[in-house]
Amino acid sequence: MTDDDTAAKIQSILNATGFPFQLYVQLQAGQQILREPGTIATGRHYELHLVASEYGWRDSEGSGFIDTVLGATGEHDPHTQLRVVVETKRYSEDVSWIFLASGSEVPITGAASLLRAWRGTSANYLQWMPHTLAPKSPSAPFCVVSDLETGKRHGEQPESLAGQLLQACEAIARQEDIAGRPVGAEYRPERVYLPLLVTNCRLFSARCDPTWVVPASGVLPSRFELDEVPLIRFQKSFATSVPAFGADLTQLAKGLERTVIVVSARYLSDFLVPLADVRAL
Repeated sequence: MTDDDTAAKIQSILNATGFPFQLYVQLQAGQQILREPGTIATGRHYELHLVASEYGWRDSEGSGFIDTVLGATGEHDPHTQLRVVVETKRYSEDVSWIFLASGSEVPITGAASLLRAWRGTSANYLQWMPHTLAPKSPSAPFCVVSDLETGKRHGEQPESLAGQLLQACEAIARQEDIAGRPVGAEYRPERVYLPLLVTNCRLFSARCDPTWVVPASGVLPSRFELDEVPLIRFQKSFATSVPAFGADLTQLAKGLERTVIVVSARYLSDFLVPLADVRAL
């Protein structure tokens, strides 16, 4: 047995790592998996399961660990498999994720740009493609992680976190492609990789009509729309190792669009339970 002072110090050190929060998210995901199967593809029921935890990935640009990978495989439809690639981020209680989108209306959408891997007649393919995904949520291209009390930005910002998660998705997809390709095999199920970032923070969706911005100062007036939300799509162009194709810059920008689903941990079940209808557009 250790003394109380030593135990308190170790407790503080462990809490600062975020590992206990990671274990909590894995537990919550596991409980939802046992209670409620998800569905993907054509409405057939698919049972979620734990594929890996603390999974080590590596590519030509770096390496790292992804907290959790969940999977869904259909008993009656083995042609499409879902991978939910989960990263957890814990912050102090005053920190929030604040998203901003243009317009006065809440941009609720079911669209998501997800990573799809499939095997063609002569090659294997990996591409970020537009899909539909339930449940729907607001979407935004701008985000800041900040302390609500001080207004100070907090550590690593969303673009960096999202970029690392997207890189991990691509590395895992390539590793799984190699591992799941037996010699002489002519068929491999398609896979869809969904990046999911789970945080203990509150999430806020702000909207502003650009005409409301004060030209002289470049700042928001007191008039703007704001809601606290359980989950949101962080969607914008990210330059990752999977190339985009297009006839012009507009098409290239669209091809570089990626979606990271950000969920507040207290609402994780609200995302996992109705997770359904992942369809390529």
